Amino acid sequence: MKKQKTIWYADPLSDDFAGTDINTRTIPADFPFVDDRPLYKAAAAVVYEGFVRPLITVYIRLRYRQRFVGLEKLRAQKGGAFVFANHTMRTGDAFIPNIMDYRRKNYIITGPDAVSIKGVSTLVRMLGAIPLASTSKGAAVFFSALERRCAEGSTVTVYPEAHIWPYYTGIRPFKATSFRYPARLGAPVFALTNVFHKKRFSLTRTPRVESFIDGPFFPDPELPERQAAQALREQVYETMLERAKLSDYEYIRYRPIEEKEADR
Repeated sequence: MKKQKTIWYADPLSDDFAGTDINTRTIPADFPFVDDRPLYKAAAAVVYEGFVRPLITVYIRLRYRQRFVGLEKLRAQKGGAFVFANHTMRTGDAFIPNIMDYRRKNYIITGPDAVSIKGVSTLVRMLGAIPLASTSKGAAVFFSALERRCAEGSTVTVYPEAHIWPYYTGIRPFKATSFRYPARLGAPVFALTNVFHKKRFSLTRTPRVESFIDGPFFPDPELPERQAAQALREQVYETMLERAKLSDYEYIRYRPIEEKEADR
């Protein structure tokens, strides 16, 4: 039997175990956060709806035997919404939000690295990546793109943990910064928590994924933006903590580095 992998971490807020080595580009203010060229929009629709969504649906179901719980809550929501999810899979985190609701397109807020690979940047944007801007001027354009997508009725997925910890069964602490987007727009918020179970009768040890949808949570219009964002953060965080307790298979062990040093 393959020995269980252990990852030792020092800082749950900033440690990243994605295993990628990408030369990250700068995202300027004139980056095409929204591209309204007719040919681009037509090509994006064909790629996203005609090819990628059907393929990733099959891939996710076969590899992870993934299923949603509570998806009707999101599908009943009219108009745009923000979805906050735990960041625990490389391909799964890119794909699962895109198969939540076939009636609308999903966009994902990413780091600049997602659009930094030459030759695939345009494809990644077509699939819904909206990279964080690198400048204060660009931040305003970036937020306008989020506002536009929300007004169109799309979902915007955010990974507030920021860094990938593959198959981590807990919820790491995260800041309220990204919750200012729905607080400013008055948009509904949903929590997407992926939990892990052991597969039965499988040739691989990769966990089975169960995806819980909770919400909607709404920003309090009586509170200042910062406080409304913090309140949303607390609701989502507590919800995720409860859902994460349903994980019953630790494919990779995560332990604080202090434990390793204490054993020496």
